[in-house]
Amino acid sequence: MMTLHKLAAGSGYTYLTKQVAAHDATERRQVGLATYYEEKGEAPGRWLGTGLAGLDLAEGDIVTEEQMKLLFGQGHHPRSDEPEAAAKGWGALGRAFPTFNATSLRQVTAQAFSEHNTSRGLAWNAPIPAEVRAQIRTQVARGAFEKRHGRAPIDEAELTTFVAKASRPAQVPVAGFDLTFSPVKSVSALWALAPAEVAQQVGAAHEDAVRSTLAMLEAEVAFTRVGKGGIRQVPVTGLVAAAFDHRDSRTGDPDLHTHVVVSNKVQSLPEEGGRWLTLDGRMLFKAKVMASEHYNTHLEAGLVERLGVRFVDRPGQEGKRAVREIAGVDPVLLTAWSSRRQAIEARQAELALTFRAVHGRTPTAIESLALAQQANLETRPGKHEPRSGAEQRHAWRAQATSVLARDGRSPEEMVASAVGAGWRRPRKRGGDGCIFAGHEVETLQRRLPERRGGGVRPQLLAARVVKVLEGSRATWQVWHVRAETLRQLRTAQVPLAHLEEHAREVERWVLQGFSIPVGVLPELGEPEVLRRPDGQSAHTVHGSQAYTSRAILAAEDELLKLGLRRDGRQAARSVVETVLAAQSADGPRLDRSQTAMVRTLATSGCRVQVALAPAGAGKTAALRVLARAWEASGGTVLGLAPTAVAAEELGRATGIPADTLAKYLHQTTVGGAVGPGTLVLIDEAGMAGTRDLAAVVRHVVDAGGSVRLVGDDQQLAAVTAGGIFRDLAEQGHAHGTTATLTELHRFTDPADGAATLAIRDGDPAALEHYLDHDRVHIGDTGNVVEAAYAAWAADQEAGLSSLLLAATRDTVCELNQRARTDRLDTTGQPPGREVTLADGTRASAGDSVITRRNDRTLRAGDGSWVKNGDRWHVLEIHPDGSLSVERHRDGGERKRPHVSLSAGYVAEHVQLGYASTIHGAQGATVDTTHTVLNGTETRQALYVALSRGRQTNHLYLATPTASMDGAGPVVQDTVVEPRQVLADILARDGRALSATAVERGDAAQLLRQAVLAYQDALPVLAQQHLGHERMAHLDEALEHRVPGITAAPAYPHLRGQLALRWVDGAPPQTVVEEATWFRGTQSLTEAEDPAAALAWRIAGTIPPSHRDAPLPWLPDAPPVLRQDAENSDYLDQLTHRIDDLKQRVADEAQRAGASDRAPWQRTLPPEADDQLLGDLAIWRAAHEIPPTDPSPTGPPIKDPQAARHQSRLIRRLAVQSPVSSAPTADGATDRLRASQRQADRQRLHDGATRHLSGPSR
Repeated sequence: MMTLHKLAAGSGYTYLTKQVAAHDATERRQVGLATYYEEKGEAPGRWLGTGLAGLDLAEGDIVTEEQMKLLFGQGHHPRSDEPEAAAKGWGALGRAFPTFNATSLRQVTAQAFSEHNTSRGLAWNAPIPAEVRAQIRTQVARGAFEKRHGRAPIDEAELTTFVAKASRPAQVPVAGFDLTFSPVKSVSALWALAPAEVAQQVGAAHEDAVRSTLAMLEAEVAFTRVGKGGIRQVPVTGLVAAAFDHRDSRTGDPDLHTHVVVSNKVQSLPEEGGRWLTLDGRMLFKAKVMASEHYNTHLEAGLVERLGVRFVDRPGQEGKRAVREIAGVDPVLLTAWSSRRQAIEARQAELALTFRAVHGRTPTAIESLALAQQANLETRPGKHEPRSGAEQRHAWRAQATSVLARDGRSPEEMVASAVGAGWRRPRKRGGDGCIFAGHEVETLQRRLPERRGGGVRPQLLAARVVKVLEGSRATWQVWHVRAETLRQLRTAQVPLAHLEEHAREVERWVLQGFSIPVGVLPELGEPEVLRRPDGQSAHTVHGSQAYTSRAILAAEDELLKLGLRRDGRQAARSVVETVLAAQSADGPRLDRSQTAMVRTLATSGCRVQVALAPAGAGKTAALRVLARAWEASGGTVLGLAPTAVAAEELGRATGIPADTLAKYLHQTTVGGAVGPGTLVLIDEAGMAGTRDLAAVVRHVVDAGGSVRLVGDDQQLAAVTAGGIFRDLAEQGHAHGTTATLTELHRFTDPADGAATLAIRDGDPAALEHYLDHDRVHIGDTGNVVEAAYAAWAADQEAGLSSLLLAATRDTVCELNQRARTDRLDTTGQPPGREVTLADGTRASAGDSVITRRNDRTLRAGDGSWVKNGDRWHVLEIHPDGSLSVERHRDGGERKRPHVSLSAGYVAEHVQLGYASTIHGAQGATVDTTHTVLNGTETRQALYVALSRGRQTNHLYLATPTASMDGAGPVVQDTVVEPRQVLADILARDGRALSATAVERGDAAQLLRQAVLAYQDALPVLAQQHLGHERMAHLDEALEHRVPGITAAPAYPHLRGQLALRWVDGAPPQTVVEEATWFRGTQSLTEAEDPAAALAWRIAGTIPPSHRDAPLPWLPDAPPVLRQDAENSDYLDQLTHRIDDLKQRVADEAQRAGASDRAPWQRTLPPEADDQLLGDLAIWRAAHEIPPTDPSPTGPPIKDPQAARHQSRLIRRLAVQSPVSSAPTADGATDRLRASQRQADRQRLHDGATRHLSGPSR
């Protein structure tokens, strides 16, 4: 696999020298890399990438420590310290990485370190023991806190947050990206135990796969961004990378892997000036999975070709693809080596807890690394961990001998069975220590049958690829297609020589034969100067075209059309009112929104209707009354849900027969025949796959019935192709049929409920509620896992129902193991007979487990069957590996249903059940929740995690820690600032888009792109019109007037602006003189970027637009540019696109109902007219102001022309608001922003008041 991490500039490069380049050594001492390599017999790092040509370096050149410091630490040419550097112009590569002054807390801490040493007669920079450094840091931090706040910190969280804010630099640029390539465990095991010649073949296959992947990335992701807002994406000469090979993980296990650190510096092509710019990192992340699959597939094919090994599927965790491992490599050995990692992580968590107890704060990233190294040392079986290759192999062989001997095998026999029949039986170890005779390692191709590529049918593989894609997403891009194509080719065992050929052919069939492009905008006819060498518009992102299938489009279209039909059965209004009156009399009484939902869903006559229910809004109470009203009117009601657990809960809560969508599709008579009087309630409809949903709805409507889709479009969506639920809700809003619950009933404290609604909307103001009420806890990964578990266990002990949640399966597994360990420790008894579960954990009598697959043949005593998501208490482990279990329920029933789970089912579909993923908890209601987050979650996951508990919902944020596999860089000696992490999560919208929505396009996003394209195109076309010679003269004149300006980062922008003014009749000399007459050019030479300063001054002299600019603050297109027919047509098309899109944006803002309005719209005065609302929406879209920013015009804009328009909008707002007496724009701005700040402070309080409605339901 390939993992990807950003690498920070500045001190971030030390991660390369201390961990990556030094092979994760913990005992390197104060020696240079060259000395280190010599002592340990390591191969030094090497340079890779075709971009090296621009640096006078060649592939394979050795990477020195100073070169890494220059390139990754400073952004300079890696050879800029050499004597001939000045003569060859080896200096900064474009904009050097800025050096930010250390924060005051860092400066004081550094001074304290120095004083500690000098007071003891040591050099000021002498090493200080980690524990002493931590004590000094804590003392300094406490003193700084007390000085600033006049009091001591209340608790650990407050001190930790202060340290995070006070020590974080204002800005940290990205220096590069660490691409870490690691084979599956069996490959590393074979490499570690095989004779040298075989190990060399494994290493060579690994290196070939790495190089092939890097070459593929150079062809697909090597781009930079230029022009206004980086809108123009252009190719570069190649990538510059430093590669470092490692043999083991930090735990000492065999782990062959290579770090390829790609520089963020890339060189543009000659036609773009050959300037050193920044890599478009978006592309790396887009291609991450594809690159990982490219490496996996090429490595597997290479090993098959070189060694004749055979790969087989080994089941992964439920819901994950099987992992392909080498047949013959014993899984028991792989598990034994992995167990050491678990021991280290457990010890690291203990050390982190001790650190917090002693220092009253969370360790910083560097301190966490020191704790990881300490844990590594303390858990070693011997005194010293070997570092040289020979020492390591000797130790690994001894470990393998001990593990395999339990089954009567030897490492030699395991290697022989893995590599195959071409090897003779091993002899006894010779004097050279080799376990095989040298002549036994021969060319293996002679025993392998010649494998041809002709047996693969590209059309068949392409159909399989599309089937997989359809099952997981509504739309896909070329990155998804290539990743899945490589997986299919790997499974088909296509030989290495035919991989690329077949990959191209399958991809062609997928994209051209089985997929339909969606979201394709009409061609604008860009001139050649605005196109990439491949002919694509430079204003588009490479690989961004979306595709779907005919089946998905047909399903979405059918659902949307059915959503418009109003010819369904209607319950008599008098009957509905009678049922509602009875409900009010008998209780619990429904709130106004619940009552309105029952009325409209029962009497609308809609064939398909949507009901939106935020978490805790009393959905099931309303559905129960709806079912009674429908039945009272003579109809029948059937419940369906995407999961069996949700269906069971729906049936239990409403009293109607309920089952899964899948069961309905296979047996459409569940709960009685569907007919004209049937109302089908589909709960958690947002989690249903589009094609299954369409099939069910079609069947119901064809039978004369009606469907009600109930869910929340802001919670987690389907893991299959989805997004249509959101479209149906929006369509219903437009036609007045979508019902929405607006009052919350779940939460004990109304403020908690109001906070969840703000989280649902993406409003950052909600974060203060959780931070102020101590609901957010931070620490390193092991620490927060321990803290979350301890809090959950305490709640359980107190008799509360509680959920222990995490975002990833790996963390869930860790939490489960922690819970089981505690249970066994508490009993003080040995576990007795154990069984290995599907997730690799073990269980015994007394454990809590969860089943992960529906099986209707496994029946409990009460007739219920085993469902995915059911929790059970293990009663007994039988000798054959089967389990006797009883169902777990929060109610504490005396008699719980029992069932027997077969050994095969246990091994494949049962996991420990103490903890759950956030996704698995959707729909649950408990007293408390405790959720471990890693910072990469979406807003929807955060919302679900914070809305399950009636009383409290706690979050546990993991700070960066030392990775046990050496794959994660430590980039800053800081701790996490929880508010920033949560704000980032809140801004990450993970809602799925349907193919229909992608085809329609996001008008605001498209407008932003079109405006940037217009702003970029004019100066580019102007420079083309002037020609190379005149532009060269301009360069010379400006350089003469302001020395160094042509090398400034913003010079391309300045150059384009001067060219645009020039073709519009204003000579550059005149323009510059007008902009500098008052302050001259001396101040420009003193500016950090003189070109940016001059461009800003020039922009202030441009008169307002009076001709054909598509927006008031945009420049006019000079008439001379329209003399060229191609340019004129292009500008006309682009202007028309902007006109169309700004009308769409305005219309959407004006149509938004009260429930659909964005936070900024809710701050507008009631008197705001539609014209102002539309103009504000256009302004926000064009400047990419987030919908969650409550200020109507967003932050102040620096561009003079745009700033003038922003002031006009603010004056119009002031005129229509109660503070319209402002005599000046500045006064209006101040009052308006003060009003917005007051609104922010009141938002949660108002929400709590609005949603206070009574007891939990």
